[in-house]
Amino acid sequence: MDYIYLDTNIYSSLAKGEIDVQIFSEFCKKNDLYACITVTQITELSDVNNLHSKLFDVLLKLPVVVLANWDKIISKEIQNHPYPIKEPLVLYFKRPGIQYEDFERSMNSIIVREGREDQRIKTPQFIENLEKNKKNFPTNADGKYGVNQLELFQKCLTFQFISSPYLKLPDELKNNPKKIKHKIFKGIGLFSKFIFYKYYIKNEMAKSTNDFVDLNHLFFIPYCKISILEKNMNSILNELKRHTNILPNTDIKNISFLRTL
Repeated sequence: MDYIYLDTNIYSSLAKGEIDVQIFSEFCKKNDLYACITVTQITELSDVNNLHSKLFDVLLKLPVVVLANWDKIISKEIQNHPYPIKEPLVLYFKRPGIQYEDFERSMNSIIVREGREDQRIKTPQFIENLEKNKKNFPTNADGKYGVNQLELFQKCLTFQFISSPYLKLPDELKNNPKKIKHKIFKGIGLFSKFIFYKYYIKNEMAKSTNDFVDLNHLFFIPYCKISILEKNMNSILNELKRHTNILPNTDIKNISFLRTL
């Protein structure tokens, strides 16, 4: 069993009928693929009330799994250290007999509403911290950031992530950072390289909630066989692929791939 990761907008396109759900479902079944949807994506889609019933129909037709949040995956990676985990944590598979009322109740739950509000609050914090941290990371001698710094940035950000108290990093690793096998933290690795390439090397600016939310995709993609994202993210991921060994087992596609199945 493998996974195919879809950008949140693709779920909207499926619900609107812009992509043939039946053909996509047959493609997944033929290739033993489960479409992934994350808690963050459900939170995003909860805002679009007029699509709830159509989205429910889409999820009924697809082989689909809900993935655990990114912090749960990192916790599992810590528990499994120094060995990598092979697939993301599935929160649950679609249950037989699920009713629309159950789905609608989930989309309007307090947890989902609080999650959406949390995204709105954290976006300006993310943008502020991004600029602050950028000033604290030195450039090359020529005054510019370069791809030669990607690995160092990844190591720094990985340690920051896994040292968070609620992730419960063992004291042996906390007190001896050199023992940490950074490369087993695949999601953080992709997240850190993406941030460094986009916001440091290319010097782009984070502007909206979408910029912040889109980064959540990066924690799941390394565990998926196929990733289908929007153009800008694909462009940066492909540039990173040319410079590094990221995503050796993941095919990066855009939405046109689904329209030509």
